[in-house]
Amino acid sequence: MGGALAMAIVVRILPMLVAVCVDRDYSLYNEGHYTSIAYEVGGVMLSSLVVISAAVGCFVTYVTYLYSCSVTVYTLAGKDYLDSPFLQAMSRYDTPWVCIICVSVSSFFFGILSFEELVKLSGSLYQICILMQYASLVKLRISKPKHKRPNKIPLSVPGLIVFLIPPTMISLFILISTATHSMSASMVLFGSVFSSVSLYYIKG
Repeated sequence: MGGALAMAIVVRILPMLVAVCVDRDYSLYNEGHYTSIAYEVGGVMLSSLVVISAAVGCFVTYVTYLYSCSVTVYTLAGKDYLDSPFLQAMSRYDTPWVCIICVSVSSFFFGILSFEELVKLSGSLYQICILMQYASLVKLRISKPKHKRPNKIPLSVPGLIVFLIPPTMISLFILISTATHSMSASMVLFGSVFSSVSLYYIKG
């Protein structure tokens, strides 16, 4: 395990050190500049290997993302949080093909957005998750006050609400600023929340 970790660190740091030694003009370090440095160091062969390795790395990253998201959707469907068609899987390898197709289609539409809009959208979705956790915390404190918890905030219900007001205001401010500065990201955000709520309440 330690040897694999050391090898991973060397594999990532060594190309950067070589690039810094070859070209110290850091203003040129933009997308695709490593290919130019590889061409200066090893010619066409090394430059081609860099391009191929980058393509393989992107493909592996996407497959990993596709797998993790598909398994998440499949697990939610198994716990009856999503519609039953998401439980369909291949008989031979038990592959959740419906989840994989849905995640692939959604990632395709997200790819239309720019990187800046994706960052804003990701931050907004995270803030919505935080607000839902705050609401769940208050609801469970009211409905099940004696329920055993691994961690508990030592406050009454009014005190808990007052305690959650500052972070809630911060989350709302981030959501409002995102909606006013990026219309496309806000539309995708609204569509994501609406579709998620619809899938939860419309179950087969």
